[in-house]
Amino acid sequence: MSGERGTLGGSFQFAARGILETVASQRNMHIHLVAAVLVATFGSAVPLGLAEQLGLLVSIFLVLSAEVMNSAIEAAVDLVTGEPDDRARRAKDAAAGAVLLLAGCAVGVFAVILIRDWELVQSARAAVTRVFAVGLPLTVLSAFLVFPFQRPEGLDLLAATSGAALLLPMALFSHSLVFTAVAALAFALCASAAFARRGAQ
Repeated sequence: MSGERGTLGGSFQFAARGILETVASQRNMHIHLVAAVLVATFGSAVPLGLAEQLGLLVSIFLVLSAEVMNSAIEAAVDLVTGEPDDRARRAKDAAAGAVLLLAGCAVGVFAVILIRDWELVQSARAAVTRVFAVGLPLTVLSAFLVFPFQRPEGLDLLAATSGAALLLPMALFSHSLVFTAVAALAFALCASAAFARRGAQ
């Protein structure tokens, strides 16, 4: 990526690079992104109230942001400590602990919403089924793309194309285009991770 630090365009480019490098290299980020697609599918399928939607959206982006920050802290600690150091270990453990706490909070928020709105989920069963019929394959394709393992390059392209095609019916069936956009963003990051690893080889 080109760009200069200090310019607005350069700031966005470097920020995007930081996110993509975290997505490509961090296993926990892979898990969080797949979970984000699944939660966004839920948000698209169920006609949630404003408070519930905001709770889920904030939870998703807090966890993803915390994982990016954790990656930054680990890289900074590794840069200044050339050998094992207990203070470096504490810094890394604390950063990872912060992500774990936020992830636990996000699970709690999702559980509260699911329990509180279970009757709503049941009453909208047909709509929920339609969205999940699209969202679950999208989640599987996201996991396929974001987790690194040996596979032909053509499969990555096929998975990315298939996932992109699933987003249209998801948007058509969705109760919330915002959550559909979140699912699309998370899926795009998963696909970007797959192609970034190809480019680094």
